[in-house]
Amino acid sequence: MFRLHGPSGDVLAVMDNADTRFPVVHSTISADAADKVVRDSVMGSPHLDHVWLPGSFFDGLWNWAKQTSDPRRIAKLVFAFTGKYEQADDDEAADNDEADHDETDNDETDYDAASDSDAIDFDAIEDDFVGETRRSQFAIEDRVEILDRKLLELKSTYDPLQSTVRMRIPSGGHGGHEIYNTGKITNRSGSFAEQAKIRLFAFQVGVRVGSSAQSGLPA
Repeated sequence: MFRLHGPSGDVLAVMDNADTRFPVVHSTISADAADKVVRDSVMGSPHLDHVWLPGSFFDGLWNWAKQTSDPRRIAKLVFAFTGKYEQADDDEAADNDEADHDETDNDETDYDAASDSDAIDFDAIEDDFVGETRRSQFAIEDRVEILDRKLLELKSTYDPLQSTVRMRIPSGGHGGHEIYNTGKITNRSGSFAEQAKIRLFAFQVGVRVGSSAQSGLPA
C-alpha cells in the first residue's frame, strides 16, 4: 500500500499495488478531486493508463445487478457511441441512388418546368459529399424491472446502445455504485464489501481483455 500526497503534504488517496498490472486507488475525497489525482498520475507516467472496460463487462454487470437488486430500485445506464471507423454501405447507397432516379423520372414534368438557375445538380453534390461521423450520447434511468424488460428490445433496434460507458446500480442497502468504463467506481452506498466485489469482477474482465489483445499480437 502506498499513500498519495498532495502539494501540501496531506494524504489524498491510498494505492493498493498488490497486483502490479492493475493497481487500485482508494480515496474518500470528492470524485472531481480524485479524478484529477488519477488523471495527473496517468498523464505524468508512460507506464500508467486507465483501465478500459468493454460493453460485455457492463452486460455481465447488469445481469449480476438485476439478480441481486430489488426490481423496484432505480438504475441508470449511460451510452456514448462514435462511429469513427464506420463506412458507408455501398449497396445501400446504390439503392438510395436508384430510388432518387426513380422519383426524378416520376416527377419529370415538375423538374422540366423549373428554370436552369433553380435546378439542383445532385451528381455534383454526391461527388463533393464528405462523410459525417455518427455520434450518440444519452442516458436511461428507471426501475430495474422496467429496464430489464426494455433493454434487449432497444439494443436490437439501435446499435449505439451496445456501447455502455457508465452504469449506476443499486446496492443491497441504501444508495448504489456508479461504474465507469475507465475503471472508476464511485461508492454511493455504505458497503465497501459490495464495491470490492464489483472491483474484482472488473479486474477479471480486464485480465481477459488484456490476454485476448496480447494473443492477437505478432510474436
